[in-house]
Amino acid sequence: MTDLRQQLRELTALVGISSREDDVVKYMYSAFSRYSDNVDVDMLGNVTAAFPCGREGAQKLMFFAHMDEVGMVVKKVEPSGFLRVERLSAVNNHVLPGAAYSVRTHSGKLVPGVIGAKSHHFMTPDEKLRLPDFHQLYLDIGCKTAQEAESMGITTGCVVAFEHRFIEMGNNIVATKSIDDRAGLLALLGLAKHLQGRAYDFDIYIVASVQEEFNLRGIMPAARRIDPDIAVCIDVAPLADTPDTAAGCELSMGAGPALAYYTYHGRGTLNGLIPNEKLVHFFEEVCGKQGIKFQREVSRGCLTESSYIAISGEKGVACVNISVPTRYTHTPVEMASLDDISATIDMLTAFADNWNPQTDLRKHIWHELEDTTCHG
Repeated sequence: MTDLRQQLRELTALVGISSREDDVVKYMYSAFSRYSDNVDVDMLGNVTAAFPCGREGAQKLMFFAHMDEVGMVVKKVEPSGFLRVERLSAVNNHVLPGAAYSVRTHSGKLVPGVIGAKSHHFMTPDEKLRLPDFHQLYLDIGCKTAQEAESMGITTGCVVAFEHRFIEMGNNIVATKSIDDRAGLLALLGLAKHLQGRAYDFDIYIVASVQEEFNLRGIMPAARRIDPDIAVCIDVAPLADTPDTAAGCELSMGAGPALAYYTYHGRGTLNGLIPNEKLVHFFEEVCGKQGIKFQREVSRGCLTESSYIAISGEKGVACVNISVPTRYTHTPVEMASLDDISATIDMLTAFADNWNPQTDLRKHIWHELEDTTCHG
């Protein structure tokens, strides 16, 4: 568990806002290269580690998790040196004022700052009862002029991330920024380590993807190039096991990763995923045989890249989502259990070790059609 904790500390310390995942790309490329001789990075930054079986026409399995984290982008440097920002992803407006941030310059340097929160002493009674509108927020980096900010390398277009703080709690629980989805990356590294030197009857591709928090489509160049038969997404599931959300869902921390049976966004997009039924049942069976704890997830308001991958290619892709239960998502104190991350690795490795590429994942009707064709 010590190694998992240290790796998660390292991964979450990296700033990797959507389209600026460079430091995470370097980390994942180096880490994947310990286990695979076939690692590449595409134009967008997707890092792919391949584990080919050497058989022509072999079935292709793709496991993936995203590298980027939620954040903002500087849209204006005020003459006074304060920065105005715009959402680059779904940051939680409730936690922005009064929090600490790292502004990434175009050269990759990190500059500390805070989003100002009006002193309680100066608030009107009405202001004490409501959040400020997003356009009212400003980032204070301690500069007195725009020229001073620009001399530090900060201009319009620089990205902003939550400041990193790694909090170790009881029961193997940690809280920090970007557990969404550095926990998923940690699971991919555990899988890659397991695959090293093993022989399978199918090809495996592990992808650390980009821009999930921006538009969910950054992985698509890698997915098109791989053209997988099966795709397994590892992301987080927002937990509703706290006093203010107890009626939200049945998931809980420390009870194992979640198999998603339904994800649906419904806000601005009608996209989501109902996984391949046979594939998700196979995961259930493997977990049962190996004694791996898991939970079942039905989530509205969430979706992953699987939503697009499932309908890609000429025949579509059999997809399933696996989630690490996480509290306080899209805040600087996302919280997860290292036990759940470890169990996620166990689930992925058990799947790889037990998968039979002859398993038919098509709809039942195909069997009926084939029988009719054979005996008609």
